[in-house]
Amino acid sequence: MRNRKFWSVNFRRQVPLGSFILDFYCAELALAIEIDGPIHRGQLDADRLRQRAIEELGVRFVRVSAQEVEENLALVLGTIRAGIEHPSTAHGRGTGGEGR
Repeated sequence: MRNRKFWSVNFRRQVPLGSFILDFYCAELALAIEIDGPIHRGQLDADRLRQRAIEELGVRFVRVSAQEVEENLALVLGTIRAGIEHPSTAHGRGTGGEGR
């Protein structure tokens, strides 16, 4: 996803934003990609609050599970591509969990 190799969009990894760290972030699209590992299952409320605070800064989200990244990368890349091409769809928990 780095060096504009994914849909000509540049994502940076582990980007600080206020007191938060985003897994991947594209500043030109204000789009965050969050990859949720097993630890996130026990902190859904905290993740929701964190996401809401970041969205208030104008950042959109695509969330995917780490398991999907490992097992179905093509689906994950399609989900990210949809978030790039159709900004109104980039929110919620993506393919990896609740809401979307």
